[in-house]
Amino acid sequence: MSENIAVIYEKGVLRPLQPLSLPERTHLEIRIVEYGR
Repeated sequence: MSENIAVIYEKGVLRPLQPLSLPERTHLEIRIVEYGR
């Protein structure tokens, strides 16, 4: 699930219903960076 979220978020399609908490946002950003390598 995390993989899919990272891909969608990377493409700018993900539109969270509520703002992500700092830990969640940081986790997603890290996942995206790792996925993009």
